[in-house]
Amino acid sequence: MSTFTIVTASRNEFRNSIGGAILFDGDFEQGDDVDVGYCRVSTEDQNLDLQRAAMDRAGITKVFEEKVSGKDLKNRPELGKALSMLRSGDTLVVYKLDRLARSLMELSKLAKDLERRGIALKSLTEPFDTSTAIGNVMFQMIGVFAEFERNVLIERTRAGMKAAKDRGKQIGRKNALTPAEAEEMLKMIRETDYSIARVARAFGISKTAVYNYCPGGREGLRERDEAARILAETEV
Repeated sequence: MSTFTIVTASRNEFRNSIGGAILFDGDFEQGDDVDVGYCRVSTEDQNLDLQRAAMDRAGITKVFEEKVSGKDLKNRPELGKALSMLRSGDTLVVYKLDRLARSLMELSKLAKDLERRGIALKSLTEPFDTSTAIGNVMFQMIGVFAEFERNVLIERTRAGMKAAKDRGKQIGRKNALTPAEAEEMLKMIRETDYSIARVARAFGISKTAVYNYCPGGREGLRERDEAARILAETEV
């Protein structure tokens, strides 16, 4: 029976590996085309035995594995290490495509990046292998469906926002000040020489929020300050 080199690492080790250091043990040669396996389960109480066995049957001897949610690619250090080790001519092998990505958009983006680098992507349980003609057709189909998924998501989001707005719900961030408070703030700006920072502190908001409430925004306030400075110099 063949054996794995199962590669694991801490987050710090992952960050340090991106520079391209050899992370595998064993007889891996940088110049060889290799199959690199990636196995993942979402929680600690799940096990990787099924995926390991499939990798073993396929003769994949270099395998990265981790127990982590697939929600965020940035928080999957073992996948990052596998991707950093792959070179042109290599193949990334997964048990199922959903072990690699959670959506068609995410999968399409990752597959396109691999294709750009000359790296094939293969699933052991699905007819997906971008090193073959059929696999390339599947890859193109994934790209089409990913675009469809994106458009549907955008359309649903817009429809949901419109429906919420029609029901009287406010869309986006709530106003920092009530209309009465905003009027009071503008009066303070017009009738005093307080700095914008002081006005912002008085109302418990940021300077950027102050600019958003003022006619002309930041430039308008600059003109106001310049006019006040000239008036002060004239009075002197």
